[in-house]
Amino acid sequence: MQGLSFRRGAPGPVRAGVGASGMDHQAWRRGWGWASTSGPRLPIFDAMIPGPISAGRAAPVLFWFRVTAVPSGGAPPEIRCQWVGVPLPVRRPRPVEGPQPHLGRDVVDRRIRRAISDGVVVEPPDALAALRLFDRSDAAAWWQAHLALRPLANGLVFRRHEGEFLPTRLAHMLHPELDDFAYDVD
Repeated sequence: MQGLSFRRGAPGPVRAGVGASGMDHQAWRRGWGWASTSGPRLPIFDAMIPGPISAGRAAPVLFWFRVTAVPSGGAPPEIRCQWVGVPLPVRRPRPVEGPQPHLGRDVVDRRIRRAISDGVVVEPPDALAALRLFDRSDAAAWWQAHLALRPLANGLVFRRHEGEFLPTRLAHMLHPELDDFAYDVD
């Protein structure tokens, strides 16, 4: 039996296929489709799913999300309230119209899943750098220790109603300290 390859997006990670057709029922239910090729039929996912920043260079900041209300979640209240007033860089694109739903996990109890009807994803290194830049060292230390226990966490999701979007130029005008914003991705 010849093994086929699964591809998600283009380019993307390659996964080994299973079964005679190279596609199992669960893969089909997750949204895999067939790409017509001159060789063997290769299943390909037809939409890119945003993922974490790739190693090396960070993606550009598309806009900023300034937290205006204490975020929901499992972190202690004294840590959560330190997000208020902090602008966070958003590097992942959002839909032009409509919400961006997420199924998140609680930051303390990973067994708890929370449906978020419209979320804004912030990269963990960006969130830590923003907390430090705005002198929220207690929250930065708590999140640093917490994220060290969860190395696979690829984003913090804030609810859309917990903040406001700021275009990059406006964010820099309102918060000149953002000119110093940087983090090391290596």
